[in-house]
Amino acid sequence: MIVLIFSALAACGVFLAYFLKIQLSGRNLTPAKLYFRLILNGFFAVPYINIIEHNDFLYLGSRPDIISEHPVIGWIAFACILLHLFSFPVKRNVKWWFSRQ
Repeated sequence: MIVLIFSALAACGVFLAYFLKIQLSGRNLTPAKLYFRLILNGFFAVPYINIIEHNDFLYLGSRPDIISEHPVIGWIAFACILLHLFSFPVKRNVKWWFSRQ
């Protein structure tokens, strides 16, 4: 159950990151938008790093028992760090994967 909740919250964070990538990308990309995304990605990535390094969850505190029982949470956190790394806006127009345009 814990893995499902963590996976759902992580998926929401990654979806938000890619939604903002699509909304902020384009020719009118400014340094302010880029810095905004940098701060937001840091807001999401730092808790994932704390989970991997210290078994420290944002609202639960230090819980090494959760990681020892469910090691997949560490792998999900690692995957989310990588996904957030690739969610920065770019100067070209970005479309949704299922878009035909």
